[in-house]
Amino acid sequence: MTNTVNTSIRIDKSLKKKADITFRSMGLTFSSAINMFIKQVVNSGELPFKPQANLSTEELLEIEQQYKTD
Repeated sequence: MTNTVNTSIRIDKSLKKKADITFRSMGLTFSSAINMFIKQVVNSGELPFKPQANLSTEELLEIEQQYKTD
C-alpha cells in the first residue's frame, strides 16, 4: 500500500487544461508537478516564486493608511 492521500482542489477548467499540456510537454503529470511544487515549498520553507499584488502604488498607500488608522 502506498503512503499517499487523495487531495481535491478547485481550479479553473481552462487553466487546468493548459497546465496539463504544459506539464506533459515537460514529461510530467499534473499530479507529479503539484507534488514537486509542494516538496519544494516544504524543503525550502518558501514559495518558488515571489507573490505580488496587482495593485498600483496609490492603492497600496491607501491600504497602508487604512491599517495605520485602525
